[in-house]
Amino acid sequence: MKFGFLLAVLLIPQWARADAWTPPKDPDPQKILQEAGADEQANRYEEALAKYVWFYEHALEYQPSLTGVRLSFALSGWGKLGQEYPPALIKLREVRDAAKERITPEEGRKISFEDFHEFASINRELGDEEQTVAAFRAIDAAEDDGAQRVFAVAEPSLIRAKDYELCGKYIDADESLERILRGYEMAGKLAKKPKIGSSYLKYANKKFLNDSATLVALLVVNDRTAEAEEVMHELKKVDGDSKFHAKLTAELEKAIEGVVPKPWP
Repeated sequence: MKFGFLLAVLLIPQWARADAWTPPKDPDPQKILQEAGADEQANRYEEALAKYVWFYEHALEYQPSLTGVRLSFALSGWGKLGQEYPPALIKLREVRDAAKERITPEEGRKISFEDFHEFASINRELGDEEQTVAAFRAIDAAEDDGAQRVFAVAEPSLIRAKDYELCGKYIDADESLERILRGYEMAGKLAKKPKIGSSYLKYANKKFLNDSATLVALLVVNDRTAEAEEVMHELKKVDGDSKFHAKLTAELEKAIEGVVPKPWP
């Protein structure tokens, strides 16, 4: 990075000029997100950042269905922009820190799933998953039902931190099994739609294999082998060709030995 650009960044009093970009009267969130990417490619960094921030803060007001996009593709684009334009990274950390304030246990505060999901998603993009783990441990220590409420979001970070014991505290084998099977069944139906296709099924198969092995392994390492064996029995009943079942069997055999797979993706 050139010294002049670095000095300019350090002297910026705010994350971007107030007049960098203003949204139209009838904004289309998806179009604005696409424009942010185009602005980044054209080195219009301030405009790109303003659009990423607007999308993150307002997209759901116009299209609630963009929840997943907001915490995945949009964050990924924002993080990528931060690699070229440091103020973008500064702003993203500010948004993360604001979310952290909302999930810090306090008397009378109910930790929301949405706030924790936002916090964890930004940490994943920033490579700061240790913050997610620390926050979940604090919620757990507060003996609040919020830990159970947000566990599904924290679980991948806990696994990467190898805190299998804390995972075991919140795993309900029956509920987890039902969720995995239901998700796989829905994926199979979606894959039959022409606009989605078989490529989605490949993704769903990988997710199913990873989720299944993770559940079995976590039960085993928490001395719940009987439950793990029951879960394995049910998982092997799913539809699939011989190649898929061979992969499933191989993954479950490692899992029943207590080998916890890395979270995927």
